[in-house]
Amino acid sequence: SFPPHKVSLAMSVFVMGGVMGAGIVFLLGGPIVAAVMKAGPVEWPLLGMLEPWQQVFIITGAPGIAMAFLVFLFREPKRRAAPSAQSGAGYGEAMQFLKQRARLFTAIFLGFGLTYSVTIGLQLWTPTYLVRAHGWEPARIGVVLGIAQILSAATLPVHGWIVDRLFKGGRRDAHLFWCMATAFLAIPCGVAAFLMTNAWATVVLYGLYMTFILSTASMGPAVVQVVTPQRLRGRVSALYVLSTGLVAMAGGPAVVGLITDMILRDEQKVGISLIATVLCVLVPATLLFAFGRRGMRDVMEPANA
Repeated sequence: SFPPHKVSLAMSVFVMGGVMGAGIVFLLGGPIVAAVMKAGPVEWPLLGMLEPWQQVFIITGAPGIAMAFLVFLFREPKRRAAPSAQSGAGYGEAMQFLKQRARLFTAIFLGFGLTYSVTIGLQLWTPTYLVRAHGWEPARIGVVLGIAQILSAATLPVHGWIVDRLFKGGRRDAHLFWCMATAFLAIPCGVAAFLMTNAWATVVLYGLYMTFILSTASMGPAVVQVVTPQRLRGRVSALYVLSTGLVAMAGGPAVVGLITDMILRDEQKVGISLIATVLCVLVPATLLFAFGRRGMRDVMEPANA
């Protein structure tokens, strides 16, 4: 395990791998889509005739299935904590812990859930926007957005290093302070990206948006580790993943489609829908991070007195 003032950097490096992996999927997915669309339906051994979209799923998913077996090569790390510290707690005790710190965990669960939702929404709908507004081809979009995401992901360790420095320097609310700041900076980038008449300007601003907002991808798990006692971390982390996942998957992607189809009723106005989603989701998230800072200071100060 890592000491509290090193958790953010470690978590950022860990999360960077997954985010870069998603960028690589974008990067390779575009050319793959172009190739299979050109070839059309193809007869696959054992699987029969597959449509192009089915082929894309199989081609991009197969390497992940193969690499998943590498987990069996990992050795279980030795437990250095005392047996009493290793004994887990039930969900009842975990819920009581969350209730006693409602201000902090409301900000954590909802704030990070909202930032994840709008980020997923932009990742899924920006390609559609580039097709509808600028006439780009899927292959080009995949390569360009893939590179943008990989470059943005490369900055994750910088976010982690900054937060660890702030935390070690005495700022007890460093994690939420930094997420509040980066979410605030992401808002104008996310709005401006879909006001540009030049597609490359959109891509640059999208990359800046991702650079800022990706800090929350690693700070969420990191702050849960820092503020939660060891014997409760497993349960609280599970509740965190559940709550943020539900908010994220039910939020941004659906909101963009809902605004486009049900309110604007014009598929060419997806850019306006993306702007509205950024404002309606990231502004409350930023305020939630600000709201939770006092709660984090209250939790951390007794432990560091």
